[in-house]
Amino acid sequence: MKKLMFLFCTFSPIVIHAQLHQNEYLLENFTVSVATMKKGPPIRDSFNYNYAKQEMHFMKEDGEILKLQSINDINTLYLGDHKMIPYNGRFLDVIHTTPQYKILLDYKIKKINKGRKGAMGTTTQGTVETIDLSKAGIHDQKMTMQDNAVYDYKDETSYLFQRNGKIEKIKDAKSFIKLFPDKKVQIDTYIKDQKISFKDTDAIISLIEFSLN
Repeated sequence: MKKLMFLFCTFSPIVIHAQLHQNEYLLENFTVSVATMKKGPPIRDSFNYNYAKQEMHFMKEDGEILKLQSINDINTLYLGDHKMIPYNGRFLDVIHTTPQYKILLDYKIKKINKGRKGAMGTTTQGTVETIDLSKAGIHDQKMTMQDNAVYDYKDETSYLFQRNGKIEKIKDAKSFIKLFPDKKVQIDTYIKDQKISFKDTDAIISLIEFSLN
């Protein structure tokens, strides 16, 4: 109880009223995780990251789900195998770290409302909205929410490159070359010769290492 009260006081949580689809979470289940703080002792509780809302949630003992507020007070939240850090009101996933740079995932998805599923299994026309998420690997999945709304999810996740405290987005060859303008010709040749995919973590790492040498 003291642990939960501390969370309430520190983060001013907001109750999540709508019941969320489990596929909107980074992990399959809420997991006991540790958040290290910029000031004070670490916090240990059951967390999960809702990538449909780009919010870190935690679950009380009675099953109530709360939104974690004041996330800038957190240094790092170790969510399962994910190393999550706060950035511009959401969390980024640190997937590769060296003394010179870091690679992070910035998750974004286009959520397409296909309409509502009727009693006969037909779908009425819906709308399109763009929202930011925190989950990779969702490629045009179809989900049916509890309100019978049917959605397609198109993954638009991008990589971020952090060096000397500055974070830059890597979307394609053009955006990458801007990070190393003095090596434009060499990088362009390497990308073509190695058939670099900007959706492949290992390929991006190899490209960064080439560009730094």
